[in-house]
Amino acid sequence: MLAMKPLGVITSLVGMLLGVMKSGMAQLAPLQIHADKVTSPGAAGGITLAVSVLVLASWMYFTEDHVKRIAYSYAERLFESLPLIKQQRRVKRRLALSRRCHVVMVEGTPRRTSAILTMP
Repeated sequence: MLAMKPLGVITSLVGMLLGVMKSGMAQLAPLQIHADKVTSPGAAGGITLAVSVLVLASWMYFTEDHVKRIAYSYAERLFESLPLIKQQRRVKRRLALSRRCHVVMVEGTPRRTSAILTMP
């Protein structure tokens, strides 16, 4: 996330510029600024400007400390779930093995045989 921060900030600033241009607050040729359009920017320009400002604020909020805290928390949850994952894997393996094999009595002792061998 931190690697994408410069690109995200630049994209948000370009979006804000496009929102200002779309709403008619500013023109490039000839260079003019219309202060009266600030209060009524129009739907397309206003939405573009608002979303760009919100995205820029979110990019500025997340710092390296925030990302580290989130990453360490995620890693802790992963390590806590390792025993459960191992147990689920054993259960799935046993279930798959029991579906593939049949237990038959051969000379008084139970033995596993492949389902292919026991099919009539």
